[in-house]
Amino acid sequence: MAAEVSHSASGTNGAAGRMGVLLGLSLRLHRFVDLNSLMRHTLPELRRIMDVEAVSIMLPESEGEALRMVWTENTGGVSDEAVRRSRIPMGQSIAGSLFKSRKTQVISDVREDPRHFPGVDRAAGFESRSILAIPLMSGNRTVGVLECINKRRGRFEREDVELGEALAGILCLAIEKAELIGRLERANAELRALVDLRSRQLEQIEREKQRLLREVEGRYHFEQIVGSSNAMLRVFHHARHAVDSDITVLIQGETGTGKELIARCLHFGGSRKAGPFVAENCATIAPGLFASELFGHVKGAFSGADKDRKGLIERADGGTLFLDEIGDLPMEIQKGLLRALEDGCFRPVGSNEIRRSDFRLITATHKDLQREVEAGRFREDLYYRIGVFRIHLPPLRERHGDIPLLASFFLRKFNEKYQKNLPAIDPAALQCLESWPFLGNVRELRNEIERAVAVAEDGRPIGLEHLSPRLVGNASPSCRSHPGNLKDRVEALERTLIVDALKACGGNQTKAADLLGLSRYGLAKKIKRYGLSDAVLACQPD
Repeated sequence: MAAEVSHSASGTNGAAGRMGVLLGLSLRLHRFVDLNSLMRHTLPELRRIMDVEAVSIMLPESEGEALRMVWTENTGGVSDEAVRRSRIPMGQSIAGSLFKSRKTQVISDVREDPRHFPGVDRAAGFESRSILAIPLMSGNRTVGVLECINKRRGRFEREDVELGEALAGILCLAIEKAELIGRLERANAELRALVDLRSRQLEQIEREKQRLLREVEGRYHFEQIVGSSNAMLRVFHHARHAVDSDITVLIQGETGTGKELIARCLHFGGSRKAGPFVAENCATIAPGLFASELFGHVKGAFSGADKDRKGLIERADGGTLFLDEIGDLPMEIQKGLLRALEDGCFRPVGSNEIRRSDFRLITATHKDLQREVEAGRFREDLYYRIGVFRIHLPPLRERHGDIPLLASFFLRKFNEKYQKNLPAIDPAALQCLESWPFLGNVRELRNEIERAVAVAEDGRPIGLEHLSPRLVGNASPSCRSHPGNLKDRVEALERTLIVDALKACGGNQTKAADLLGLSRYGLAKKIKRYGLSDAVLACQPD
């Protein structure tokens, strides 16, 4: 037999003692912030107050298809774990029906109620006879079900219903509070874990930054620049005076002489080394974009400006701005750069806001800026402002003694890049390199060695046949008879004769052997010995 009682009916006509019990329980319940502790201390007291053999609380599963027994307390001393695994289908139980109807129900004899789900009784070894089932409500939302099972004396009366509903209201608030605190604690724990993770990541990033900074510092010291000629030693001695200073520096020299390398040494050797090094070649900037590139722009400043963008000056804040080919900077932009140099102020394109940047300026050019000033293409005031300290880099043809050092350096570099082991550059090839004017300077030499390493056979030295034809074809005859010991000179001559024969015969080894007076087998051995396989392929017609 089941009787329904509207959930809104919660009279207070019980004895004054019961009201005191409710007040005391309410105060005690709200001391607990952990849900399990709350239930462990509350359920025995609920069982005593309601004068029943057992009480249980059921909460819905996340899918909403069933209720799960979350906490229970009974006189049989059965562990919670015996019933916590019990799953009660929504449509096949008293609690499930009540969860949907949201109305308190009194079942005087559960054996007569077809909704009774005996699975929990079997799991707990407990027999339910009568039940007072009360929904746990939070506003209009049902959050669970409280069941008071087997009235110990008599049966469930109206006063029991009123007391149970009052207890359920208090209990629901305590559960919600504990759940909220639990969620907050979990969120805080996740946040702490995230903060710890971010802290470790930041520490790792900082360690990596310091490692890279040390690596870069080692790479960009004047001592690391390849060159021992008097001309370069004078450059190093002079440039060191500008390292520990924010003085503006103008580096002059032909294209390919290493102007940016000197600029990096000035930056990474000085007090701004932890700041950014921002480099840009003015010759590569489109004419209409100079202002945006240098000063930045705000969203909507012009067609295509769909977001704010920092310019070179702002990005270099705290560090160094290196402008290569400064002579290509338009006159209308030079005034803004001069102001930024004077007081650090600039204004992004499309903005009325004046911004500031603390940066050091290093510039470079291959042009004669004095002539550019005289021709009216460069501001005289800016010319003197950027050229407070000047460094002139000599062309490679004025420092021939550095070519062997540079060639060996690039050989090691490209051996590593192409995973080869070319032991050296043979004397004839080296003399050929030394006799070439290298109008493209160090950059041209670098490209020449990279090409030679790429085409040479692994394990063999770089020879004349691996150099560009323009170098070998225009070199002096001494390149083909480099002074040295007899063995070196004979090998160099033999290698050159073989390459010439292969070229004359279009890479045909049989014809080349006849031309040289060798057997085809003998020529093949020499080709292998001197690492000329690539030369054979290069001589063959397409």
